[in-house]
Amino acid sequence: MSKLLHLEITGFLICAVIYNVLSTLLNWLMLYVGIHYMPANAVSYFAGVLLAYVLNTRFVFKKQYSIIGCVKFCSVYLSNFVITMILTYILVDIMKINAYLAPILTMVLSSGYNFVMSKFFVFKKEKSYEKNNDIGGQ
Repeated sequence: MSKLLHLEITGFLICAVIYNVLSTLLNWLMLYVGIHYMPANAVSYFAGVLLAYVLNTRFVFKKQYSIIGCVKFCSVYLSNFVITMILTYILVDIMKINAYLAPILTMVLSSGYNFVMSKFFVFKKEKSYEKNNDIGGQ
C-alpha cells in the first residue's frame, strides 16, 4: 500500500471518529429529550456530513472547497444515508437492537463505503498527462 493511501486511510479514520462521535452524541441527546430515533438519526447524520465534508476536504484529501466537490460529497453521503436508514430500521425494528447502539453499528458498516466513494469519486486525482503523451505520440 502506498504511503499516500496509508495516510489518507489513517486521516479518514481519525476524522471519521471525530464526526461520528459528535454525530452520535447529538443523536443520543435528541433521543434523550424524546425525539423519535428516525428523525434523530437523520438530523445527526446530516450534521455529521457537514463536518465530514470540512474535515475530509481539508485534512484527509487536501483539496480546496468547491460547489462541485460539496455536491459530489453530499451525493455519496446521501446514498449512504439511505443505506444507513434502512440498516437502522432493520437493526431497531426487526432485530430489536437498542436505538442507542444501532447508529454505532451502521457507522462501522458504512465507513468503508464512504472512504472508497470519497477517494475514487469525490476527491479523485485529476489525470495529468506527460508532455509527450498526446495522441500522436510526438
